[in-house]
Amino acid sequence: MVTMLLLPGSSIPKTDITLIPNMDKLVHFALFAGFVFLWGLYLRDKSDWKKWREMMVLLTFSAIALGVIIEFIQDYVIITRTFDPADILANSLGAICAAATIVYLKGKD
Repeated sequence: MVTMLLLPGSSIPKTDITLIPNMDKLVHFALFAGFVFLWGLYLRDKSDWKKWREMMVLLTFSAIALGVIIEFIQDYVIITRTFDPADILANSLGAICAAATIVYLKGKD
């Protein structure tokens, strides 16, 4: 996931899907939602409810921090990429929505 987000823009193939407005934001949302959701599923049965909830908060904040760090790396390290606050928002919303979903599903167990 990190590798994909740090690729130079020129290495990302131009396809018809990239012509869809804000498609990259949907991709950011899905990547971070998948990251948090899959780790949340893995951790779900590894501990009691209270400890798992704490791990989910830590996982969600870690994913958000990763998204912010990646944006700064894109701006300052990768020449062909730029900082985009909307990407941070999409990353954060993906992480938060996935965490909320998995907490909801865990509560139904």
